[in-house]
Amino acid sequence: MELGNRPFIEVDGVRYDDRYRGFRIIAVDAMNGSVTHQMTFDTHGQPEADAVMAAFIRSDIPNNSIVLVATRDSSSRYANECLTALKEIGAQEPVQTEYRGNFAMVGFKGTVWPTWIQQVNLPSTQGLAQIYTKIPLMA
Repeated sequence: MELGNRPFIEVDGVRYDDRYRGFRIIAVDAMNGSVTHQMTFDTHGQPEADAVMAAFIRSDIPNNSIVLVATRDSSSRYANECLTALKEIGAQEPVQTEYRGNFAMVGFKGTVWPTWIQQVNLPSTQGLAQIYTKIPLMA
C-alpha cells in the first residue's frame, strides 16, 4: 500500500495515489469488489477532519465493506474520534501514528470479524507500512 514515500492503495489493478496529507480511506463492496466510497482527511491541518472522518466511517460506508486505510505525511495532530472509529472496523492499538509515521490497514465494516483484518503502524524511521493481500469476496 506504499510506493516510495508516496502511499497508495490499489484495488483490482486501479491505483489510488494522489497527493494528500492525513488519511485516505477506500471502501470496497465485500460482495462484488467494487469501490463504493473514497475520501481523504487532513487530520493534521484541519481540526474538523477528525469528526468528519469518524462520521464517514460510521455513517457513509455501508455494512459488508472492506475498508482500506493509508496515511501520508502527518496524520495525528487532530486525530482522536476518528481513531476510535478505526477500532470499530478492526484497528488495534497502537492506532495513532508518530509524527510522519506510516499506517496501513485492511479493515471490515460489518457484523463479523474476518481473519484477514490487518494493520501496520511504523515510525517514519522504520520504513513504509505495507500490506499486500488478496481478500475473498463474500458470496
